[in-house]
Amino acid sequence: MKTILLIASLPVFLFANLAGTRTLTNTTSSSVTILGSSNVHDWESKSVKLIVNGKVEMDEQNNELIGVNEFTLEVPVKTILSPKGSIMDNKTWEALKYEKYPKIIFNLTRVVSFNKVGTSSYALKVQGNLKIAGVSKLIYLDVTGQTSGRDIVKFQTSKDLKMSDFGITPPTAFFGAMTTSNEITLKFDLTLKHS
Repeated sequence: MKTILLIASLPVFLFANLAGTRTLTNTTSSSVTILGSSNVHDWESKSVKLIVNGKVEMDEQNNELIGVNEFTLEVPVKTILSPKGSIMDNKTWEALKYEKYPKIIFNLTRVVSFNKVGTSSYALKVQGNLKIAGVSKLIYLDVTGQTSGRDIVKFQTSKDLKMSDFGITPPTAFFGAMTTSNEITLKFDLTLKHS
């Protein structure tokens, strides 16, 4: 009888070990980029020093992503840098009110949809709160995901935003000779390790 019970319980035990919750940590390959335009030229500023906290559900036998349980991304404002140099950096930090609100924060609140679209590719629609310059807005993101190797998962997405929606006055420079557009694009390119 004991042998029969042991054999009967074996498939359940094996199935339980196919899936597991893994903790996400950032890698040096991740970045968040702000893209915008002005009356002089297009511009971009980027941070590669991100703080990520999250948990994903993995099918460990097949190395497949099953779901995203938790996710928070923090971007320290003073790590957002422009190839144009310190003048642009200072204008960006001041516009983002860095002294009072030192981080841009995205906090996942719900995975609206999750679909596997290829051997190691996924399409997600997620909902979350994006906090910029102290103002929090509920946003939706269409995210592409990809697993790579045994412990890497990548997420990419972008979102068009208006600075004024977050109480930000578009920066100017050179005594008002250069003015920036209210519209920006926030681009996320995340390469994360799960363990």
